Amino acid sequence: GELGLKQPFTRVGSADLLHLAGGDWRPFQLTDSLALGAPDEAGLNGARRELESIAARLAHCRLAVGPQANLQALSPAPSLIHIASHSQIVGRDPDASFVQFHKSRLSLRNIYGLALQPYSLVVLSTCSSALGQDRPAGEPLSLAGAFAAAGSQTQISALWPVDDLATVQFFEAFYQQLAAGHSPAQSLLAARQALARAGSPPQDWAAFVLQGCPD
Repeated sequence: GELGLKQPFTRVGSADLLHLAGGDWRPFQLTDSLALGAPDEAGLNGARRELESIAARLAHCRLAVGPQANLQALSPAPSLIHIASHSQIVGRDPDASFVQFHKSRLSLRNIYGLALQPYSLVVLSTCSSALGQDRPAGEPLSLAGAFAAAGSQTQISALWPVDDLATVQFFEAFYQQLAAGHSPAQSLLAARQALARAGSPPQDWAAFVLQGCPD
């Protein structure tokens, strides 16, 4: 709780350790971005408001919601991808875990095949996208980890579902900081602090965690 308001911290997976060992991390540079998700059939009005708010706040941000929320929207991949939709980790077949798109699913197999920018930031505002499915050998499979394996340098994802309004407020604060030139880790910390000062309970600001390069 209180520790999460005092200093930034990051989680690392095996893909991140390879980058770190190779001295391969670079500070994130926000150039172009994509706000993607809220397919019509999912009925995610809160996610749509979230994505529209982000697209209005960031320069050079492409908005892909409703019927435009599809795999094709991810090509070419920008420096920042923000996805807001339903997601699910499939326990019996973790490789079939997915993010819901318009009349389709973005599966782990799809994610592994993406041509991501090597120093990109991926934000997954989806249910429990930071959580993974345990495997007998190796680290747990998660959506955030799949984006790391596909080449993204930094991922921000959720440990549990968060109230729609609180999510909009959280990412408004986050992107205000990121657009001002602060690092992903600093921006995440500032967003937590902003919601805490406004009286939001920890479950609204502590769910979002950073994996990978904090800079």
